[in-house]
Amino acid sequence: MFGFIPLTEPEVKEMLEIMTQNDASHKKFMFTLINNNDIIAFGLSILISFVIDPVIIATIYGGSILKFLLATYFSYMIANYIINGGIYYTYIAIKFASTRKLKLKVTLNSILNSAFHVGLLTIALFLFVFVLRINTLQFAAVVNDKYNVPFEDFKAIFKHVPFVVLHFAFLFGI
Repeated sequence: MFGFIPLTEPEVKEMLEIMTQNDASHKKFMFTLINNNDIIAFGLSILISFVIDPVIIATIYGGSILKFLLATYFSYMIANYIINGGIYYTYIAIKFASTRKLKLKVTLNSILNSAFHVGLLTIALFLFVFVLRINTLQFAAVVNDKYNVPFEDFKAIFKHVPFVVLHFAFLFGI
């Protein structure tokens, strides 16, 4: 929870006091999150698959790389924010913290922690898609030269391929 934006000693004490006062809800949330982390990650990977898979397929066949990077980054960031508990710490800080500065620091720390992790995931997924794009285009060019198959016919290769397993591995591996 405490990361890129340092908290002062009184702010740390206040957050620890808030966590102690809300110990029952904190334990319940963390127990649920830890015990069901794989189920939550799989559910979020299915949702991410609905959002990102069409963009991945379009990128493989010459679509916008910027659109792919933005869709990937923000989808994974929201999922990471939920899985790592940042949403809970933000909720606790907004509801119980005494100063607006502390609320803002805790919220920004949660968001920045997610943003850092997701930046690494986005780079990894970009490299995967980039290699897949090059290999698919080379394969299509060779088959087109040898058998005179139009390039548009190759767009059906990944049309119904869900990348859910890949998204699950990225989310669960966080």
